[in-house]
Amino acid sequence: MVDTKREVLLTVRCLTYNHAPYIRQCLESIVTQKTNFAFKILVHDDASTDGTTDIVREFAARYPDIIETNIKKENLYSHDYRKFQHTIYSGFEGKYVAWCDGDDYWCDEYKLQKQVDFLESNQQYMLVCSNAKTVDKDDKEVYRNRTRRLGENAASDLVCGCNPIISSSACFRRELISDYTKLIPEMPFEAKMGDYPLWIFISLRGQIYQFDENLVAYRVLNSSASHSRDVAYITGFRNSSQELALWFNAHYNIGVSERKIKHAFSRIRLRELSEFDRATYWGEYKNAVKNNWQIIFNPKLLVITIIRMLLNMRVSSFVERLR
Repeated sequence: MVDTKREVLLTVRCLTYNHAPYIRQCLESIVTQKTNFAFKILVHDDASTDGTTDIVREFAARYPDIIETNIKKENLYSHDYRKFQHTIYSGFEGKYVAWCDGDDYWCDEYKLQKQVDFLESNQQYMLVCSNAKTVDKDDKEVYRNRTRRLGENAASDLVCGCNPIISSSACFRRELISDYTKLIPEMPFEAKMGDYPLWIFISLRGQIYQFDENLVAYRVLNSSASHSRDVAYITGFRNSSQELALWFNAHYNIGVSERKIKHAFSRIRLRELSEFDRATYWGEYKNAVKNNWQIIFNPKLLVITIIRMLLNMRVSSFVERLR
């Protein structure tokens, strides 16, 4: 139970939009956290139209001492992205910040306590995150590749598209937010790929620690930004992520070659498009080989290509048959 009489040590940011089937589970998993410190919850509802707002208000009425709401009448993400960023990166109290998206939830009641204890004892670490179980819209656990690990040079891994940081598992030092928001106007484009640029920025300020435990449940929905079923959207999303990575690499002299970054994002696009029809995959594969013929020797992509082109199966379906 949260002690609201003590000074807030941590703020949880919960961003939600049309998450009516999931937001109750999300908020319940936050308010029931067992901690020896006080925390508050900032819920940003970006003009939901499906009943999410009613549930958010219900929880705010039940927990007025710890839940603060910011309910918008107009969707800022699509209409005014700069204002959207200013909104979601403001209003924090305390020493730490944790994320939890409205369609995800925490599955360990000591999640916050474990992460804050670690950060308190390890000043060289700026952010902690964890593994996550992956669930679908019905809360059924689904297949997902084993969580990758960041190396000693996390920034290099991140700009090469290796981003194992599940946003809803992240907890980091609040001081980093003000520095990051000062950087946003310097970016030559609007980075609409979640918290990916924030993670790169934090990796340049200190170390990142990954818990092996599944502290959260990460929900995969076809309508989400990184799991769209629209080919053009996926391609545009990953191209934007690549441009962002190239900008950070050059701006901060991270030292990764431009060729390596482009090669890495080409592999990511191929893995994602392997879930579509053969013609879509083959078109992207030919473009990738044209830009870098060495990609044909990548063992993982070779297996994916065989499954997609010869067996005419989506990779996820193939793996499910093996389980």
